[in-house]
Amino acid sequence: MDSSPAKVRHKSLASLPQELDELYISLRGSPYVTALVEAKKAFQAKDYIETLRIVRKTGELHHLAHLQILQLDPKKNGKNKKDAEKITVRQSKLQAVLDLFEGVVHQLEKLARVQSDEPQIPIWPKPQETIDTPPAPALSEEFREHFQAAEGEAAQLRIVADWFHVQPADAEKYLQLGALYSLRHRGQIHLLRYAKRNAAMATLAFESALTGKPLKPLPHEKVLELGAKHLLLRLLPKHRPHSAEEDATAAGDFTVAIINKGSFTQLQTAAQATGLLPNADAIGFIRDHEFRIEKYQEAFDRIEGLFIHLRTAADQRLQRLRQEEMSYKSGALKMSPKQWLAKQRRDTAQTQGILRALRYFTKIMDGLRLLQSSPAPPRDEPAAE
Repeated sequence: MDSSPAKVRHKSLASLPQELDELYISLRGSPYVTALVEAKKAFQAKDYIETLRIVRKTGELHHLAHLQILQLDPKKNGKNKKDAEKITVRQSKLQAVLDLFEGVVHQLEKLARVQSDEPQIPIWPKPQETIDTPPAPALSEEFREHFQAAEGEAAQLRIVADWFHVQPADAEKYLQLGALYSLRHRGQIHLLRYAKRNAAMATLAFESALTGKPLKPLPHEKVLELGAKHLLLRLLPKHRPHSAEEDATAAGDFTVAIINKGSFTQLQTAAQATGLLPNADAIGFIRDHEFRIEKYQEAFDRIEGLFIHLRTAADQRLQRLRQEEMSYKSGALKMSPKQWLAKQRRDTAQTQGILRALRYFTKIMDGLRLLQSSPAPPRDEPAAE
């Protein structure tokens, strides 16, 4: 049997577009559907490694979000026979989606493995091969003096934020040979240069950007995990040093926009519009208290709690809409076609509003994570009387 890369690719490509569409349809209305849109774009661009990363992460998040339901025992947790049947049906549907995720990931792993062996793809070289980096841009003497004179993590972060735009290294595209990074570790900021990658060991090697001293290689997954926690940040130099109060949002994809009080107001308005979050007013309280006095961890914890509450309510709403659709199709729900169409339009508009609010929640939480590791966020000017 011919198992050449071309054959593997052809076989995998044949069914994947349809399976990605099935995943998209299965998750329509959930907070994870946006990620699948990005996965489809990456797949159309033939970036199978990035597609695999997105789909795998989305599947894990979907599984975790419904883990409690999957662990239910229909006989023990069902109030009666009908309730137990509902639990069983819901578990079957969830498991079917998870099985679909597993199948897509399996196919993408084949494609990513083939792509990683292609020399024109710079993400991973062939096994046993390592690639040396070109020289990284030199750090200026002025920056070195300021950074080395700074005492403690907060002061070091302030210097880094003055001189560089930052981007969490949480995706493959932000891991580039020769690039500069900052790493928070044990109360200190370490400046690193991405020096070498080894596909055989699946590790990334860094060296000190100040001294050139090689550091212990890190597993690829660990590097992305550090980036997701905003501990490993990619650094892109600004045209000139900025003060800590200046907004560093002019560098496109490589810039993390710092949130402000207006971001919370925007989130509160979107959350109230969903009609699913009765305590949406708490967002304004968090803005005026925890965020204002820079208690970012406490603000994050409270915002995350509201996010989970809204996401749970959104999942319950989606289940209700599906039940209504089944009832309408079976004739149990008496509505004229015109009334049903009007209802669907209202439901679609509300779904879009919910997804918008969930995106705002994600933006706020990402910003709060970054503020925990970045000094002196820009402050809002007091409104004129």
